[in-house]
Amino acid sequence: MGRRLSRIHRQTATIAVALGIGMGVLSVGGTSSASESSSSGNSTWVIGSLGSVSGPFGASDSGQRSAMVAWGKWTNAHGGINGHKVKVIEFDDKGDPATALSEVKTLVQQDHVMAIVGDYSITEPVWAPYVQQHKIPVIGGTLAGAFYATNPYFFATGTLPPAILVAGIDLAKKEGATKAADMVCAESPLCAQSIAAIKPASQAIGIPVVYTTTISASAPSYAAECLAAKSAGADTLVIGDDSNTALRVYQSCSQQGYNPIPAAGATEVDSAWLAPSFTQGKLYYHTAFPWFLASTPATRDFHAALRQYAPGALINGVTSDVWAAAQVFKGAAISGKLGNNPTPSQVNQAMYTLPAKYTTNGLTPPLTYKKGKVTSVNCWFVYGINHHQFTGPDGLKTTCLH
Repeated sequence: MGRRLSRIHRQTATIAVALGIGMGVLSVGGTSSASESSSSGNSTWVIGSLGSVSGPFGASDSGQRSAMVAWGKWTNAHGGINGHKVKVIEFDDKGDPATALSEVKTLVQQDHVMAIVGDYSITEPVWAPYVQQHKIPVIGGTLAGAFYATNPYFFATGTLPPAILVAGIDLAKKEGATKAADMVCAESPLCAQSIAAIKPASQAIGIPVVYTTTISASAPSYAAECLAAKSAGADTLVIGDDSNTALRVYQSCSQQGYNPIPAAGATEVDSAWLAPSFTQGKLYYHTAFPWFLASTPATRDFHAALRQYAPGALINGVTSDVWAAAQVFKGAAISGKLGNNPTPSQVNQAMYTLPAKYTTNGLTPPLTYKKGKVTSVNCWFVYGINHHQFTGPDGLKTTCLH
């Protein structure tokens, strides 16, 4: 589907992308318990969601909360799913592992959620074993960590490694890049994983990584890191951090007379990137549909829901990631014919009823879930910035790594 790239045989761990948002606990529609019934006699489905709202990446990622709020209300206003209302319970883990584990236990033991949807947490290493132990499906959201390749209850709804590691570099290569630098967040161990992972993936497409380092979102300047990357001969720069920090790094480099090609995308690029001159004429990648497109019924529903239920909210790549994840959940619930009081086990089984290369009407790359097999999502969406506006040169077509 879409353009094809040469095969890369090495599987690698994913880069840690910008993370989620939420405000305390948010309940959207429905009743207070999954076992209670709506006025129609059908049970209300209770779904959990988790984001690192108050942590170092929260400022640019309120799109996660907006997506879950809007999706829940929009879904209920349009008949629910299989005649069932949905109730979304959302937690902010503040980027704190102990808080996250406590909140996930609350979702499982007290709220009895049928699934966790649209996860955007930097604390997954702490609670992933817990949800695996309790067999709770986690559907989409951030693609941080190796859980989507190792945990059978994590279902990816967007680009996975090795594709996510090389998508931006591949676009930079098309613009003439020959060597890459990699700078990733210092605030989460998930970010540091990508330093080792990106080197073989990048080398495989002919772009060696010649400089790597970690960066802090609170640093006043990144001049030293930029000059080091320049000295190493890097002509493209990968930044694994939130959009605000990534943009500050590129700006700092530009101030040093160093203008590497941004190998950026996923949740790094947002509307703040439209103004600078160095972002113009460049292509970027995303793991779900480009959030600014409204060219199909599925993407128009996305915008209509946000206008109606989250007016004035930040709409960015996080928003489309989470909305797409929620729609994949909805698609599986319909395909699996879930009914009253579905269990996590039934949701898990429903995921395998989705057809191969499922895209939930173009909102995701092709997805194929097979029980007992590692999910591989090797396609991504391409978008650009020209004349200070986002552009979608490929629309909802994807570029694929094979």
